[in-house]
Amino acid sequence: MKKLDFWLLSFTIGVVTFTTACEEPTLEEMNSGVSSDTTSVGEEERVVNDSVSTKTGLLAYYPFNGNTNDESGNNHHATATGGEFATDRSGNTNKAFRLTSKSDALDIDDIANEQLSVSMWYYYEGTESFWNTLLYGNNSRHHLLVSHSDNHGSKGEIGTYAPGFQQSDYVLKEKQWYHIVLVKDGSQTKLYVDKTLVMETTDFSNADHPLTVIGNFDAGNGTQGALGKLDEIRIYGKVLTSNEVEYLFSK
Repeated sequence: MKKLDFWLLSFTIGVVTFTTACEEPTLEEMNSGVSSDTTSVGEEERVVNDSVSTKTGLLAYYPFNGNTNDESGNNHHATATGGEFATDRSGNTNKAFRLTSKSDALDIDDIANEQLSVSMWYYYEGTESFWNTLLYGNNSRHHLLVSHSDNHGSKGEIGTYAPGFQQSDYVLKEKQWYHIVLVKDGSQTKLYVDKTLVMETTDFSNADHPLTVIGNFDAGNGTQGALGKLDEIRIYGKVLTSNEVEYLFSK
């Protein structure tokens, strides 16, 4: 038989005091409304319903805390050519990296994983009539770039170059932040903008054309600086799921 625990509740109406007994809730019942489907492990790992992890497979992480260091613990520090530190999308000073000229770039160690995902925030400030290369793989393969002309898709349109511009039909507007995620599995490529899948295409493998420069096609003599601000760049050696993309967008 279930043991019942009671507590007394007294209240007064006029001059008459009433007392009633109520069953005390069990600890299990008291905790039944607490959700346990979200777990936080450190700053960079969140697991939601076992379907999202922003730590697993992380190769490099550039939060731009007044420097270009990789804070993933893997020591893939970036080397800046030109550029400056700037306010991020939350208004924090020196928390983003701004490319101010077409020669600015971030040089990184070659990353040659067959599976590759790159998540970033980008504040677009125009092209100055030439391509904005956001991510470059060697031997004339642009993982991600923005068109400068209506002769190549539409001015401000984001896509890849394999060679030849692979269009997404998504056009960026100047002076606006975007969350952009590139996902490559061999030669299969997906592109997300603000958590929405905007392109799927077959182009080239990152293993054959490793990611080597951020924000230009050359770290020393580039002419395709991705004018604007970069922030919260995460590079993964895995294929991000749509749930993970959506979670990174919400961070």
